[in-house]
Amino acid sequence: MSRYTTITIRRNLLSTLENIKKELNAKSFNEVILKLIEIYRREKVHKFIKDVEDIRKEGLDDVREEVEKLRRGKWARL
Repeated sequence: MSRYTTITIRRNLLSTLENIKKELNAKSFNEVILKLIEIYRREKVHKFIKDVEDIRKEGLDDVREEVEKLRRGKWARL
């Protein structure tokens, strides 16, 4: 059984979501929001990979330790 809730958003945001819904051929705003979350998570992974590549370019011997610092820092929260 699905549960629903009501949210309040500004009219311009609704308009933007409707445009995205048309672009994605989505059936509902739920699909749009899930797709946007997926895109956000993918982008977050790409940024993390870029940070790791930047660390490797610096020639640090212990990349694993630096990656763990990144994970504990800005990327681990979401």
